[in-house]
Amino acid sequence: MKKILFTLIFLMGMIILVMVSCKKKESSPDIPVDPWKVIITKTVGSAGGTLDAGSIKFTLPAGIFTKDYSLSIYSTTQTILGSGQISPSFKITGLPEEFEGILPISVKATGAIEDEFYLAAGVLQFARSYSDTVYALSYFPATDSAGYVQSAIKVVKPNKEVKKTGGYDPKLEYISHGTVIIVVSGSEDYYDSSNFHFHVVYSKPGVTLAQATMLGEALETSLVKYYSMGFDISKLSTKYPIPVTFRQFQGSPIPFWGDNVNEYGSYTTSALYLSPSYDFNVLKMSEIYGISTIAGHECFHMIQSLYNTGGELKNWLTEATATYVEELFYPSTDYLPNEFNSHMTRSFLGMEAGATWSDPSEGVGHASSFHGYGMADVIKYICNFDPGALKKMILDIDKDVHPVEAVLNAGSAIPGWNGPSVWAASFNALLMRQIYSKVSERAFIAGNFYTETPLGKTVTLDASQTEPVKVSYSMPDLSASLTRINLAGVFDASAELKISSQTTGDTSDLTYGLYYFIDRSMGLVLEGSPSCGTKLKDLKDAGYSILLLTTNKRHYEPYTSTTKVDLNIEKNNTVFFIGQHYGGGIIFCFDDATHQHGCIAAPNDQSSGATWGCKETELGGTDPQYGFGQANTLAIINRCSEAGIAARICNDLVLNGYSDWYLPSLGELIKMHEEKDVIGGFTDGRYWSSSEDGAYLARGYDFTTDWTEFLKEYMMYVRAIRHF
Repeated sequence: MKKILFTLIFLMGMIILVMVSCKKKESSPDIPVDPWKVIITKTVGSAGGTLDAGSIKFTLPAGIFTKDYSLSIYSTTQTILGSGQISPSFKITGLPEEFEGILPISVKATGAIEDEFYLAAGVLQFARSYSDTVYALSYFPATDSAGYVQSAIKVVKPNKEVKKTGGYDPKLEYISHGTVIIVVSGSEDYYDSSNFHFHVVYSKPGVTLAQATMLGEALETSLVKYYSMGFDISKLSTKYPIPVTFRQFQGSPIPFWGDNVNEYGSYTTSALYLSPSYDFNVLKMSEIYGISTIAGHECFHMIQSLYNTGGELKNWLTEATATYVEELFYPSTDYLPNEFNSHMTRSFLGMEAGATWSDPSEGVGHASSFHGYGMADVIKYICNFDPGALKKMILDIDKDVHPVEAVLNAGSAIPGWNGPSVWAASFNALLMRQIYSKVSERAFIAGNFYTETPLGKTVTLDASQTEPVKVSYSMPDLSASLTRINLAGVFDASAELKISSQTTGDTSDLTYGLYYFIDRSMGLVLEGSPSCGTKLKDLKDAGYSILLLTTNKRHYEPYTSTTKVDLNIEKNNTVFFIGQHYGGGIIFCFDDATHQHGCIAAPNDQSSGATWGCKETELGGTDPQYGFGQANTLAIINRCSEAGIAARICNDLVLNGYSDWYLPSLGELIKMHEEKDVIGGFTDGRYWSSSEDGAYLARGYDFTTDWTEFLKEYMMYVRAIRHF
């Protein structure tokens, strides 16, 4: 029987197990969080020495070290490999990074040595699929010597350059916690793929020849596909055949181990960057299309490693692109990646900011990978315009371009390309199932989106409401929010939805989309305008609710800044009337006969004695006519720095949830006087307007004498207004 011998890299520790193919029932015991116990510690220097714990021993010859090192062997009696394990598990720590040579190891077997047997050793490797470091197994030919399984393992130095690109990770805490590895025992065999690029080692009866063949050819198909897309695979020529092994994934009983029973497999890169390998889950080998698509996913991770795109362990674009390419190996066009389906709302959190947002249910340290899964739709949407955009992203990352810029620039060869706008449009395409047709609208309608993410909220708009429903978001760069609007009450036939917004950023960065839905049906009402609206009675009578999509296109490095967005949601068919309490005050006039816009007076005075300000100085830029009060107020506070003046009091006012108050113009003040009894709270005194009348005078209104000109230094009443 042919065997394959893999080069092992020892960073600071190694797991040693003795395996044999024998007929035993497989077990999956519960493993404690840290089952490892020290069984021997010894200092070894230039004279060499032997560590002999009885159940395991190895000798280091003289001259192999130049100074003293403290070496330890750990052990656990837990059966962590299921069937076939005939020894405890051991872990060696303390070997220096510069150590290189042959390490003869003898392990005492605790079970019968029969049929084929071998020594399995695990080393710390970077698993691109988990964006984390994990242990992977290699298998070594062994001999039996009076109950001891003996094998010689070659240890080589880590490649320093790989440290710079992220393939190497010296996190010692991983070793102290140990690692769980599961291997299916049985007669070992192998299959070489048709082009001899992959050497698939499998154990019967856990994996059949047909399954090994299917996987080997799926990997071959993936490699050929990427070559046809223009990716350079020549750097792999010295790595062929690339080893592919199987084991039974069992979950995460010990910290820092990333796999679980639902995972298909993973691609790992050793610290030397010389031994790429694949590891697949025995439990998933019967799922033909799952294996084919995940082979494409994992093979693309190998392509990424050729371009050093895994240099940053938390580069979400690594998983986003690998998840997208899965569809290239699915037999129909309606493919929906499993991982994307589980994380599709991550893109709402921000193209970059979402990579740092952690959901407690997802575990610690995997936010970047999960975000990458959820960004696959954006990659697909862009590549639908230009398939060559995929390679451009990979090449940009190789040049240390920020992942966000790599995505936004990916379609630069497309006429009229605008990255931020295309990104924003991808959300509409996602909701309308134009990217992945099998996406369920329930993902965006169900309540958990609005309770588990910071960019989803649910509100109710009642037909009897006269005040807007207010919703506020802190939206990171390149993010989106969904506001679910439930309708209640009986709406008039003319009732329309009115949406307005205020933002601390540039309003041109915001785009909007309005959707209606009922049960599993969703449709687009319209998109684009911040004041978009639609008939409410028809939607309510039909049982529909509404989704408001708001996207923020702002994008300045580091792409994690937030913009405050305040949304006002209301119906605009209200028959507004003079004296109506609305918008933080009382309506006292309208702009025109439609009665849809006008002015609101604060219900009380803001001051009983304030000056107009800047006496003996003509500020200019004010107008006495109706409709100019807000502009007048801004002109005054920009040109007069005095504190406590009438215009500044109004401009700084925050009242009943509104902060856009201003000092009325003379025309607006006169209209207030005409409705003073309806508004209420006035005295028979003098009130300032925002209209200037030269260097010494300003306009106001005496509610007793109707006089309108006053010296600027007079102490007079102030009443603020706002426009709706």
